[in-house]
Amino acid sequence: MSGSRAKPLTALALLLATILAVVLLCSREPESPGERLKIDDASMAVADSGAWPIDGLSKVPPEEPDDYLGLLFNGLPTDGCEEIEQVAPAKTSRWDRHANMVELSEQLSRSDDPDLLLASALLRPDPMDRWKLLDRVLDTNPGDPVALWQKLQYCDQMDCDRQAIEAAATAFDESNGMVWLEIAGDRIRAGQWHEAEAAMRRAVTAPRFDTYVINYAVLIERGLAATTERGYIERYIYGVGVAAAMAVPSFADITRACASDENNALTWIDLCDDLGEQITRVGRSQAVFYLGVGVRRTAAKRAGDTKQFDLLSHDANQRISDLMRTQANAGAQVLAMNDPAVMQDYVENYLAHGEFDAMEMLVDDARRLRNDPEYDQCNFVSRTDLGL
Repeated sequence: MSGSRAKPLTALALLLATILAVVLLCSREPESPGERLKIDDASMAVADSGAWPIDGLSKVPPEEPDDYLGLLFNGLPTDGCEEIEQVAPAKTSRWDRHANMVELSEQLSRSDDPDLLLASALLRPDPMDRWKLLDRVLDTNPGDPVALWQKLQYCDQMDCDRQAIEAAATAFDESNGMVWLEIAGDRIRAGQWHEAEAAMRRAVTAPRFDTYVINYAVLIERGLAATTERGYIERYIYGVGVAAAMAVPSFADITRACASDENNALTWIDLCDDLGEQITRVGRSQAVFYLGVGVRRTAAKRAGDTKQFDLLSHDANQRISDLMRTQANAGAQVLAMNDPAVMQDYVENYLAHGEFDAMEMLVDDARRLRNDPEYDQCNFVSRTDLGL
């Protein structure tokens, strides 16, 4: 991963599915498939909080009432559903995840289906085994963006032909600004400032920024559907838990460059601010959104603009706070955990439109179903006792 990971945030950052996934999968042992992309103590600390990292920002909504988390995660008070027994997370059904990861990966690796092979690679802890599985995926589908993104992430650790992988990634995933940021980070580490700046300028015009975390979860869910009898929500939670515990690029090389005078190019202040603004505008996840906020704050700090520095934090926190409050009032997160059809719609909307739009659509679904007298209203009451 480019640079070090930043300080974890609170669980309000993610959909309840992610938080419960981490709770259900918290026994995962650290794995080390490589220095740049690994599951380690730091990433598990992030996963344990149900959060994505960003330095210097607090996602706790300011001045929320004490029952805010309870409403968000335990669901809405519903007549006739008072007797629903809430099961403690430690007692919920789960299988030995770590022991079965390699076994599941082995089963999936015997398939010729590129998606199942890719799920096998994501579940494989050994970096060399994962690399070989990615090769098999790309032999079948040379333009698979998820496999190419994984290759780009692992490249430095696998003594690979980086030029060839970068060429493939930019050919098949040119519109993804994250690819250009990864290239820029490599050039910054090499001290190739002009090449780094050129890659960053390509990123500034990118129409999306995607780390494919939701794709990881979906691929693993499909793999579990092919190898287990588990229900959809449990399969998806498993996939989200694995995705959440995988290291997410922090692109600290980018933020360090934006903060440093080493490149002796003051125009980078504007470049970094433009980059951060584009990331926050078209990033497909909350994690990517906060990466953009962090880049903009770094540019503001370098420019000495303390007012802008503080305003960026406030506005970002307010956006998430408003979204979470809306979800709490609609009972949206608990509904998704109880109704597989609602969860599937959420996942499909995430894949098609990104996380923020998907969460808004989830709220719309929750409001519609809350007003439907034929719908089981007990789905708005959590079956899992989080003690909130």
